[in-house]
Amino acid sequence: MRCIIKLNLSFHGIQFLIHSENQNLINHLIHDFGFFRVSDLDISKKVNEIYCIEGDNFSKTELNYGRNVVYSHCVKLITPEVTQWRYSTVLIHKDDSSIYKILFNDLAKSHERIYLLIQSIVTKQLDLIGYHRLHACGVKYKGVNLFLPLSMGQGKTTHFLEFIKDSTVEIFSDDSPLFMNGKPIPMPFRIGLSSDCIFHRETVNSSTIIRQKYGEKKLIPITDISNLIADSSGKNIFMFGGRDGNKFRCRPLNKIKAFMYLLFHMGVGVGLPMVREIYLSHGLMDLIEIPRVFTSRIYGILKILTTGLFYEVSLSHDPSENTRAIKKIMLQSS
Repeated sequence: MRCIIKLNLSFHGIQFLIHSENQNLINHLIHDFGFFRVSDLDISKKVNEIYCIEGDNFSKTELNYGRNVVYSHCVKLITPEVTQWRYSTVLIHKDDSSIYKILFNDLAKSHERIYLLIQSIVTKQLDLIGYHRLHACGVKYKGVNLFLPLSMGQGKTTHFLEFIKDSTVEIFSDDSPLFMNGKPIPMPFRIGLSSDCIFHRETVNSSTIIRQKYGEKKLIPITDISNLIADSSGKNIFMFGGRDGNKFRCRPLNKIKAFMYLLFHMGVGVGLPMVREIYLSHGLMDLIEIPRVFTSRIYGILKILTTGLFYEVSLSHDPSENTRAIKKIMLQSS
């Protein structure tokens, strides 16, 4: 008899129950979402259930092509009754509003799809209750909260790692902290390092994924980091910009420009589910929900504008220099 392993997760009230026979998959998901692991779920509230089923051949009935398939990748039909995977792949069914079935055959690559599916569901359901993600790294230092909303490749993770070399620095997220009514809320998932990035601490739980477009990435569980998780208290500082100079430069930013930056990093393109079909899975209902989410995000941006300090920065190519300079500004603001 096969043993079904279960994993309980709660993302600020958005609950998941993961079922799988594959212990390695469960271990990967624990590393991904360890901060959000809980012993029990509140069954009086909605629970998203995900059944992860591994195999090489599935019947046509199991695959159940049609409107319930949320996402599929590289599946080839071999016979009228049996489908065999052609490449590393995952097929996601959505049986109702809270039950998903994932069929997969290659853990190394399908794990990442499952990770993105969970993130996507979390993002949409948090959006609907007013919690919105900002594409930024976020830390707390000496009671002051710092957020660096930088585009991909501009140094979010690099500077995050530089900050947490200091054990007194607390963590919001290396990539996407939450905001509700202008207040920051921690969202610490795993930390993803590119192959040329050196992590400054030993970790026994790291794993590696291979991304088609971006190459190898090392994954570090947040539970392997000794820094504390930040709370919502304190002054908020936002620094927009990127790496485009040999010397760190910083200047105050007016709120109109800050609004435009936040619109890009929080209102429009960022925070959408990575499996975007999740936002398009309820037909007519989504035509109502998506504008409501966007309106809520705009309201969230306006709340941030009333509480934050805003700067435009030009980061040097030396993360340690940038971090020292930013810390000085944070101390002056405390």
